[in-house]
Amino acid sequence: MVLFLERIGHHPKKINGHSYWFFSPFRMEQTPSFKVSTGLFGIDLFWDYGTGEHGNLVDFCCLYYNLTPKELYHQIRSNAESFLFDQPTKALKSANQKEKSFDGTGLMVRAVQPIAHPSLMQYLRSRAILPEIYNQFCKEVHYQVGQRSYFAVGFSNDQGGWELRNPYFKGASSPKCYSLVAAGAETVIVFEGFMDFLSFLTIKQKAPDYLQVLPTQSDYLILNSLALWNKALSLLKSYSTVNLMLDRDPQGRMKTKEALAISKKFLDRCDLFVGAKDINDWLIKQEQLRSTP
Repeated sequence: MVLFLERIGHHPKKINGHSYWFFSPFRMEQTPSFKVSTGLFGIDLFWDYGTGEHGNLVDFCCLYYNLTPKELYHQIRSNAESFLFDQPTKALKSANQKEKSFDGTGLMVRAVQPIAHPSLMQYLRSRAILPEIYNQFCKEVHYQVGQRSYFAVGFSNDQGGWELRNPYFKGASSPKCYSLVAAGAETVIVFEGFMDFLSFLTIKQKAPDYLQVLPTQSDYLILNSLALWNKALSLLKSYSTVNLMLDRDPQGRMKTKEALAISKKFLDRCDLFVGAKDINDWLIKQEQLRSTP
C-alpha cells in the first residue's frame, strides 16, 4: 500500500518501524494523520485519524476514487494505467487556492498548484521538456467533469482558461483563448500549442546555436488552437516580424500559406523541424538520437 500511495504522489513523512505516516490524501494538513501499518495480519492497513476511516488497499481506493468495490474492479480492468490520473471527487485545495467554475465545457477547475505529481513529471519528461521550463510556465490543475475528478498539466490563456494535458487527455477549460508571453519585443514567434512553446524554450536552452536564425529577444504567442487564428490576427499584425512555427500537418501548412499571402512580415520557420510533425516531435527525436549508442 505504501508503494501505491507513492505512485499516486503521496510520500511518507515519518516512518516508525512498520508504521508509515502520511499527510492525509483527503485534505490539506500540517501534521501527518494518515497511518499505514505494513505486514499487520499479513496485509497492509490504513488508519485516517482525522476521519476515523480505516481498512485495506481496496477500502482506500473506494474512498479515494469515490467508487464501489464493483466499480473499482471494472475501472482497473478497463484502464489500469490511466486510472492513476483520476483524482478523488473532493479535490484538495489549500487556503489560497480559489475554486473556479467555467461554463460551456462541463469542466470545473477545482485547484491549481505547482507541478508535484510524479506521473505528470514523468509525462513531461517523456515529452523531453526541461523541469525549469515547465515549472515556470505550467501548473498542476485538478478539475472535475460531472462527478469524476482528474488532474493534468495546465497552461493558462489570456482570458483565464486552461489548456490541459496528461498522457490520456487533451482538452481545455473555458474561456478558450490564445496565450501571449510578452517581453516588449517588436517580433513574435507563433506556436499552435503550448507543448511546442515549451519545446522551443528547451531547445533554446540546450542548443541555442540551432535557433540563431531567430531573434534572441521575442514575444511568444501560443494559439492553443488554429481556430483562434482570426482572433489573434490583429495582434500579430502589430508586430514588425511574425515567425510562424505551426505544425507541419495539412492544417498547419495551409494556415502558414494563408499568412504568407497577407504580408511579407509573416515568415515560415518550419524548416527548423524538418522530418517531424511539430517542434515537440522534433525535440523528442533529437533526444532519442542522443541516447542511442
